[in-house]
Amino acid sequence: MQNEIIHLFASEQRITFTQIKNKLNVRSNNLSYWLNQLIKKRIMEKANNFYQLSESSEYLIPYLSSSKSALPVVLIHIGNKKMAFLIKRTKRQYKGLLSLPGGRILVGESPEQAAQRIMKTKFNLLISSPRVNLSH
Repeated sequence: MQNEIIHLFASEQRITFTQIKNKLNVRSNNLSYWLNQLIKKRIMEKANNFYQLSESSEYLIPYLSSSKSALPVVLIHIGNKKMAFLIKRTKRQYKGLLSLPGGRILVGESPEQAAQRIMKTKFNLLISSPRVNLSH
């Protein structure tokens, strides 16, 4: 339950108790227990009627994923030198800003396979023979 609660904060900075309850479809007494546990661990804070990640837990946001992945990620450029396929970010901290599409490279996956999977699952676009430029 703790992970489900924390995952809500990938896209929201502050959430009320009722919003959390409705999004997770959980009983209020159960939710109250887990929120209190997260507050005791200093992962979450309650300010006024809103819950939010503590400042020391903000680093968790990039890691909020249910996929097992290695650390490497892939950014995908579809276009040419003048135009590119851009998306509006839905996760914090850059929520609402434009970005190249991308995602994590799953364990056992090549960068080419990752690019194809990401474009298919997130945008229902099939790309063939992606070219890879590796950077560190």
